[in-house]
Amino acid sequence: MLVACAADALPETGDLSGQLLEIPAEQHRPACIQRSSQVALFGDSYINWISHTFPEDLNRVARARFRDYAVGGYSMATGGIGSIPSELDTALAEDPDILAAVVDGGGNDILVSDVLQFPQSWDCKNSEDSPNIPDCQKIVRLAVEVAEKTLQRMADVGIRDVVYFFYPHVPEGTLIGGLHPNEILNYALPKAKATCDGTLEMTGGALACHFVDMVPVFEGHPEFFAPTDIHPNPLGSAAMAKAVWAKMKSACMGQRASSGCCEP
Repeated sequence: MLVACAADALPETGDLSGQLLEIPAEQHRPACIQRSSQVALFGDSYINWISHTFPEDLNRVARARFRDYAVGGYSMATGGIGSIPSELDTALAEDPDILAAVVDGGGNDILVSDVLQFPQSWDCKNSEDSPNIPDCQKIVRLAVEVAEKTLQRMADVGIRDVVYFFYPHVPEGTLIGGLHPNEILNYALPKAKATCDGTLEMTGGALACHFVDMVPVFEGHPEFFAPTDIHPNPLGSAAMAKAVWAKMKSACMGQRASSGCCEP
């Protein structure tokens, strides 16, 4: 589902005066946006799913209408019902003028795994020893490799900044999530963060990636999850949107020229 973009009639994004800004690096300055449609969302069901309202929540706190291309069930590299990198192709075909992106992904590589390619993959969400299972390690490695290639492609097509957010600790023993999903999430999280943190250097200063860890956002809040599910409910997605928008503001990405912190 795409969000309509009557962006030129929208108010500017929030005032950043008085806030401490996170300057990525001397060689990189975020580009100012002129229209909300210059910000796009890519990922899986943690962005776009029936249990929650994350795109609407992010638009609300940003006072914007960002473009949403995320599809529930899509994976980063293997498994899933489709490919998150293909969402970028769709967005570029519709309108290539994208300066900033919000991205998640990698969960469905495990949850909806390719059991023909990875026979042990059922254990990745069910075994407490999943970080030591070779197929689980391979799945995570491939997801990281494709994420790196996708970030490089984003830089190549002119996207200047990305917020990449990673999953919280989710309820155990659910139908979708399996018996022990958090062990593999804990294994994958530092690898995802390292990939994001290394993007500025990897792209020669063209693209900065700003990481958001959702674990502390959800910690102590079981009420943020839909019943018997690993997905957020509207309360959870509102908290996610607040965390993502705070990172966007502190990094000065997806902001208007009036903010004074971005490159016109």
